[in-house]
Parts: sequence; structure tokens; C-alpha cells
Amino acid sequence: MSLLRHEIGDEISHRTIHRWAQEEGKKLRDEEEARQEAVFGRAEKVRNDGKEREIVVLELESKKAKHRRYRLKEKVIYEGIEGADDFGERLYIQSEQKLSLRLARNLLLVSDGARWISDIAGADYLKATYQPQAGGIMRRS
Repeated sequence: MSLLRHEIGDEISHRTIHRWAQEEGKKLRDEEEARQEAVFGRAEKVRNDGKEREIVVLELESKKAKHRRYRLKEKVIYEGIEGADDFGERLYIQSEQKLSLRLARNLLLVSDGARWISDIAGADYLKATYQPQAGGIMRRS
């Protein structure tokens, strides 16, 4: 028996790695769903850092958009394969935790103009100013 197999109790193979990835992915999905239910189902507040920011910019892109990179001091990266409602709610939770969206003086959502993204900007929980990207309002790095 190999030392690694002895330590982890399993043989390392593509199947093992795939199974681990599936198990960890399920745990993450379950945690996201539980947080989403707590916030949007039971109206629990999202804990945040309590820091008031002058402006928070959320940038969302559809799959068709070209990737943009900006030099940001703080950022949250969220990707998902889900409906727009779930995507928006889960993005909100992660962004609120890290960037205290509800304390921001200005909240701007910048996107490539996809309709599902504009719907997220106007959602009751976000209420962001929506700016479809047309040549960019931020300096690229």
C-alpha cells in the first residue's frame, strides 16, 4: 500500500479527484442555498465588514462578453450556472459580506447590456444604478 493511499484512505485517480470535486461542489451549493434561504426566505441580515464606501461598482458579464480586467482595491468574484434570480441573490450575499453594499453611498452596476443583468440591477435587494458598458467608464489596467 502506498503512503498516500494509507494517509488519505483512497487511491489517487481521475475518478477519485472527480468524486472529491463533486462532493465539495455539493457542499458549496448546499451552503449557498442555505445562506440564500436565510437572507431571502427568512429576512436575516447578511453580516458585513461595517465599512462605509463612497462607491461600490459591481461588474457583471454574460457568457458572450469579452473579459475585462480592472485594477480594483477590493473585489468579489462570483460565477455560477443558474437562473438570473439565484445568480443575483447569491452575488448580493457575497458582495454584501465583503463590501457592505447597503452602506455604500453609491452603488453602480456595470454590464455588457444583457437583459438578465439589467433585471438584477433593479431588484429590490440591490437597487443599483445601472450602466450598460459603452466604451467603459473605468480605466483598464
